[in-house]
Amino acid sequence: MRLLSLIPALLLSLQASAGDFDWSAVFKDGLVDAKGGAVDASSLKGKVVAVYFSAAWCPPCREFTPKLVEFAETNKGKLAVVLVSSDRGAEAQSKYMTGYKMPWAATPNGSEAGRNIGKEHGVRGIPTLLVFGKDGALVSKNGRDLAELGRLLGN
Repeated sequence: MRLLSLIPALLLSLQASAGDFDWSAVFKDGLVDAKGGAVDASSLKGKVVAVYFSAAWCPPCREFTPKLVEFAETNKGKLAVVLVSSDRGAEAQSKYMTGYKMPWAATPNGSEAGRNIGKEHGVRGIPTLLVFGKDGALVSKNGRDLAELGRLLGN
């Protein structure tokens, strides 16, 4: 009987720890904003995180990015996006982020962390949007389906 009384407390602690995933362990090279300024990975805490593999030179990326920007703005309380750019340098990445008004952070251009995430999850082309739950576990490799992503967010 005593064990049964502990179950609600255990469930609450599991829910609380799900949002405590340490994204700084994943993004060891840090995160930057469009101007190259440092962004604290703790800003991702407690949110679904979508890692967006993209580049300014990619026509399908240029088509999808405005849709993702709008979606991310609508869901900013639940969703954080992190760009992993395939642009040829930090300046090109910055122009891409600024030009499309991306309200999210990015890995530094060419970062090892970005390459590792892509390699670990079999990213073979762009645009690709990997979606991770609040606990850091991969939820979807098909994040470009924004209707499905909305359902994952509880919309």
